[in-house]
Amino acid sequence: MYKVVKNAYNSGRYTMDNLRLLVVAKMLTTQQFEELTSFGFYLSEMGDGD
Repeated sequence: MYKVVKNAYNSGRYTMDNLRLLVVAKMLTTQQFEELTSFGFYLSEMGDGD
């Protein structure tokens, strides 16, 4: 799964928001997110669902 996501992100088919959703869905780890984007992942960025 990581290779598919990496290729999609690098080619512009996935955005950083797409990657955040994959982390929340537990399809990507926070470490993988950070490797791909060079940004830290913080759950508080996703909002509280309101």
